[in-house]
Amino acid sequence: MKKLVIILFMLLFSNSVFAGWSTSERNSCKWWARKYHATARVFTGLPAVQTTGNCGYAYAEKIKNCAWQKASRGDNGVWAQGGVSNKFCSRGEVVTDFDQFFLPMVDDIEENIEESEITADATIFDPGSHTVVIPNISGKIKLVKNNGFYSDIRFSVWKPNDDNVNMVQDEKMDESEILSRLSIKLTDDGLIFKGDLVSEELKSKFTVVDNGREIYVVFNDVSLKIPVDSNIALEDIAVEIEGDGAPDTKSNMAKMSNSTDLAISNNDFKFKVYPNPTSDFINIEYSNNQSSGQTNISIYSLSGVKMKDVFAEISNRGKSQSIKVDISSYPKGVYLILVDNNGKKLSKQIIKN
Repeated sequence: MKKLVIILFMLLFSNSVFAGWSTSERNSCKWWARKYHATARVFTGLPAVQTTGNCGYAYAEKIKNCAWQKASRGDNGVWAQGGVSNKFCSRGEVVTDFDQFFLPMVDDIEENIEESEITADATIFDPGSHTVVIPNISGKIKLVKNNGFYSDIRFSVWKPNDDNVNMVQDEKMDESEILSRLSIKLTDDGLIFKGDLVSEELKSKFTVVDNGREIYVVFNDVSLKIPVDSNIALEDIAVEIEGDGAPDTKSNMAKMSNSTDLAISNNDFKFKVYPNPTSDFINIEYSNNQSSGQTNISIYSLSGVKMKDVFAEISNRGKSQSIKVDISSYPKGVYLILVDNNGKKLSKQIIKN
């Protein structure tokens, strides 16, 4: 139980909960920009960042409880060239209210859900073939299963647009700026490859061992060769390698749906949403037959955007709530009705026509 408290404290620390690393590299150093940049992030939300403005190496390290992260790039990197992550209680991107809702409800969690190590040689910007090469990528990942988390590694080639206009280095990679990407996600079910750089040859470089309790992934001698449009100068290109993890929201959502149905069938709760599908209004009927307490009811999109807080009051045991909500202005799609009563979480999907 002590482990659970520690990890949930790390994960539930508002919207600043994250841990991971990233390394960025540019082909050339402009007077307003850095060639190398590295960050190490921990659950406090405070970045540990050390960079140089003279095209030298970038190095970052932050140690806090069981989050220990290092990242470096460049010929003079203090650590190995590339990014490194090692022995995390839990890593993650910013854990939003939506992600927090779907954190797994278990009695105990492993201290080290994930352990990973990733290295890569300095990126080659080849003018002859007008390509970007990330050579000699190696590493390993371990994920303890059945804790409701995932591990994610991303390799991105992108064209920072903002710095060309404002003469200030663009450090935030927007989706519209990405030229090529490879995403490798490790879940309880194994590896998921996404992006335009995926190939059968690439997949063959990853060895997966699943012993039922843990999944081990080892990869060696992986090189990514990414062609760049001839109209884009290599000097304008940036390469970023990231390592993160977070609650496996999709998997946890499915488990919670089953738990909701079971709680309702046991008459512990009344939770109805109708009509479904709908094009304008929904009716939410809710009552808790177990205990009085703070009840919050919200509507979210499947992508995690909060659409509306429907109810946030103390509700007495057995007292029914009936709420009519206008969703006529929402885009067509699937939405989630989420109920949190004293830590007991319920969810239902609705379809907006």
